[in-house]
Amino acid sequence: MPDILVVGVVALVAGLVGFGIALLVRRSFALGSETTARANADRLLAEARAKQKEIILEAKDEAIKTAKTAETENRDRRAELQRYEARLDKKDEPAQSFAERFVGRDHLQDQALAKAEVFFLLVCGGWQWRQLSGLRG
Repeated sequence: MPDILVVGVVALVAGLVGFGIALLVRRSFALGSETTARANADRLLAEARAKQKEIILEAKDEAIKTAKTAETENRDRRAELQRYEARLDKKDEPAQSFAERFVGRDHLQDQALAKAEVFFLLVCGGWQWRQLSGLRG
């Protein structure tokens, strides 16, 4: 019987040692997994921050490009409007000079002269009106 008791005690001790070793191995794997998980989380977080910075820089570049494009378009539109305004002023000059000559006169007294000027402008000077207005003829 003492042999059975020794074998039982040895088996019990071997079981406890095996259980302790298994517990230590599990804890080691758990710590290794946790360390690996933390390292992966840190790496993913760093990648996300880098991607965020990249996206912000792209958005800023796009905003600057859009602002420059809008400024160029506004400048071009302003220049075009100034050209149109100069063209209209040029068209108005003959009519304005005619009106200035016509306003200071007495209608009844110079009616024939006014009709002659209008006729002259329409017939003889008509090419100028078409040329200034951009019409061909």
